[in-house]
Amino acid sequence: MHDVTFLGLHKWTEKMFEIFGWMLLAKKYKHQLKIDAYLDGLKKLEFHLNDKILKIKSENKKDDLIILLDHVKILSSFAHKNLKK
Repeated sequence: MHDVTFLGLHKWTEKMFEIFGWMLLAKKYKHQLKIDAYLDGLKKLEFHLNDKILKIKSENKKDDLIILLDHVKILSSFAHKNLKK
């Protein structure tokens, strides 16, 4: 498994928030495979954020990652409730 950079995690988080709107359209048009891939991507993002939090030494960056993780958890919870069949 490759280590993800701090900047990479930030950009990945932004992208997942942007894609959520497209997933609402995918649900309307019954593109379940795209939705499943998106939900899987959210799980992977959570995993990598947790992993980075454990590995990083800078307290400021760790705090930033914890905030990102909290936001991703909110998005993931909302997405799972609203995008499942």
